[in-house]
Amino acid sequence: MLACLNPEDGLSVYHQPLGAGVRRLYSTPYDSFWCCTGTGIEAAASPQSGIWYQRVNQNLPTILLGMAVPSMLEWKEQGVVCELRTAYPAGVESSMHLMLSEPRRLRIMLRADCVQDVHVTADSKDIAGIVADWSDESADDRIRLSNDGTFIVMEGMFQDGDCIDWIVRSPFHAEALPGDPTRVVLLYGNVLLAAAGSDANIPESCQNNRSLAEHAHRQNGTDALRFLLRRDGFVDGHNAPLQLKPVYAVGEETYSAYFNVDESHPWIPEEFVPVASGEN
Repeated sequence: MLACLNPEDGLSVYHQPLGAGVRRLYSTPYDSFWCCTGTGIEAAASPQSGIWYQRVNQNLPTILLGMAVPSMLEWKEQGVVCELRTAYPAGVESSMHLMLSEPRRLRIMLRADCVQDVHVTADSKDIAGIVADWSDESADDRIRLSNDGTFIVMEGMFQDGDCIDWIVRSPFHAEALPGDPTRVVLLYGNVLLAAAGSDANIPESCQNNRSLAEHAHRQNGTDALRFLLRRDGFVDGHNAPLQLKPVYAVGEETYSAYFNVDESHPWIPEEFVPVASGEN
């Protein structure tokens, strides 16, 4: 969603190119725009509808967190307020702070594929947790945790001030284009990454996520999400490190979102031609 808006001024694109050596064509404030200029702004507000879900299931108030986005749920009928604090994707630590009008029994659910090392704390002391091997560690019988492979479920008598802390699972990994295993995208968790420029060739070994993780290093000294991908051993002319950042952080520069892992046939992108001029 954010990739459709210019990170500098918020102007929108008509077409979101995903390839090698592509660039975005943005609208202008007064002379060039599309219907997407209006709907794009609306779309930027739509993710809030997928952050929190709540319902009463078998007389048990149930809260499901869908996305790691800084936000707050106010469930007035149940006297429950949940504040989510996170810097994801720049940081992986997240916490949910509970504000309750009175102690009450709740069920709170997190997506298991996005979470690791969950801990419930009261007065800064662990009372329950699930660590990396998914074993249940409960120091207090009032809250129990379980993992059914789809959700991490915390159920019990929660109190005002209880806090749930976890790490957002964010592996650096590659996914192949359906029908063509020589074309891949690179992701950090669920964040699509792009390389600066038009050279979109990476070593074949990067198809293996363990090898990919060894080639990629997060750049320190900045709060922004930036990686440097080594291409040791690739053919001459395509072995300089690639600078990676989220697609949503790309502005008007040329970038590549799909990568070639066929070392016998380096990818030489053709000149990119935008699909719309933006003139009205």
